[in-house]
Amino acid sequence: MKKFLVAVDIEGVALGICTFEGTIETTQNVAMAKLQATREAAAAASALFDSGADEVIVWDNHSRGSNLDYELLDERCKIAMGGSVNMRFPCLDESYSGIVLIGYHAMASNPNAVAAHTYSASSFQHVKINGVEYGEAGIDAAIAGLKGVPVIFLSGDDKVIEETTKVMPWIETVETKKSLSYTRIISKHPKAVAKEIYEGVKKAYTRLNEMKPFIIKTPCELEVRYRRVENAEYSHLFDKDGKFFERVDGFTRRGIVNSPEDLMLKW
Repeated sequence: MKKFLVAVDIEGVALGICTFEGTIETTQNVAMAKLQATREAAAAASALFDSGADEVIVWDNHSRGSNLDYELLDERCKIAMGGSVNMRFPCLDESYSGIVLIGYHAMASNPNAVAAHTYSASSFQHVKINGVEYGEAGIDAAIAGLKGVPVIFLSGDDKVIEETTKVMPWIETVETKKSLSYTRIISKHPKAVAKEIYEGVKKAYTRLNEMKPFIIKTPCELEVRYRRVENAEYSHLFDKDGKFFERVDGFTRRGIVNSPEDLMLKW
C-alpha cells in the first residue's frame, strides 16, 4: 500500500506572504495565500493519486491548522487539520511511503529570504540540531526520518530549496518564486506553479526507490536561540532526563533530547 502525507504551509506558495501588517494573519494578502496553498496542495495530492497512491492525507500545518479551502482538494484525500498536541506530525508512522512539502519557506537566519522564520517568527532566532541550523523543512524531514519516512518533494522559494537540497539532494523540487528580501519577491504565476507541482510530484513518485529518509544522530543536541531574553528566561524546554535546558547565554538554551520533535512540547 502506497500512503503519503502532503504537508502544507502558506508562506512559500506562489505569491504567498511577502508583506506584513501586524501579523501574517492580519496581512492583506493572507486570503490569497491560503487559496494558493489549497491549489498547490490539490495539485500534489492529485499527482500522487494519478501516479498510483492508495492513500493521501493533506496536512494543513500553518498556524492553527485551519487555512485551506478543503472543498477544492481532490475528493480522494483525507484531511488533517487543527493545532499541534505535543507533536509535529499527525499520526506519522512507518507505513508512509513518503512526504511532500508544499509552500515551505527558509530558516530564520537565511539572508534575503522572504518571510524567513523557524516555526515562530516572534520566538526563535535559530534552531540547531547537533550543532547544525535547520529550518522547518529540515526539522520536519528529520522527525519523519526517525520513522524511516523520506521527504520526496519540496516546493517553495529559491532560498528554502537551496538550503534543503544541501541536506536532501535526492528530492524533487519546484521553485515558486525568487526571494529578493524579507518582504519582496518575484513570483511565478500561481496557476503555472500548480501545474509544475503536479508534474514534479509525479516525477518524484517515479523515483521513490531513490528517495532516502533524512537521518540525524539521536539522542541529539537541540539548541534554541530566542529573540527575546525573557523567552529564554522562562523557557520550558526539558532534556531527555527531565531537566531544564541549560542557559548558554542570555538568549540561548541547549539540551540533549531523544528527538527534535521535543521542540514542540513547550517552547
